[in-house]
Amino acid sequence: QTNAGVRPEDLPLIYLLGGAATLVSAPLIGRLSDTYGKVKVLRGVALVAIVPMLLMTQAEWFPLAGILLISTAFFIFVSGRMIPGMALVSGAVNPNLRGTFMTLNSSLQSAGMGLGALLGGAIISRGGDGLVHHYWVCGVVAVVFNVMGMVLAGQVTPPALTRNAPPG
Repeated sequence: QTNAGVRPEDLPLIYLLGGAATLVSAPLIGRLSDTYGKVKVLRGVALVAIVPMLLMTQAEWFPLAGILLISTAFFIFVSGRMIPGMALVSGAVNPNLRGTFMTLNSSLQSAGMGLGALLGGAIISRGGDGLVHHYWVCGVVAVVFNVMGMVLAGQVTPPALTRNAPPG
């Protein structure tokens, strides 16, 4: 916001467009995951997400219309990774252990968000000019973790289901 010169009164428009686009794109991404496979769609969406990830951290060069386009794409594709990702992860555990697994998964997601905020805070700084410095590095780090997720997605396999098997 500071580096790109986005005014506080423009923020609701960013969230309105991003939210509306996500409302439309999320069911589509879900259908694509069911039709073409979760790993394939996750990798495709994550690959496309790299572009808005990098552009968001370079948005100071764009007019408001460009920022709206980039932020809307960011909303669609960065959050869109979660749809096939969660379907893939939730199918990786026996149904009788799914509640415990999803609790652990949620805890790890929260820890990851905290670690991301800590890492981001260590990378960026605010200069004497009031601008945020090294924000682009956060974009590069995000892309690295995104690519790692794309690779790891192929390693997730569903459990062998057995009837009436005891948990554990």
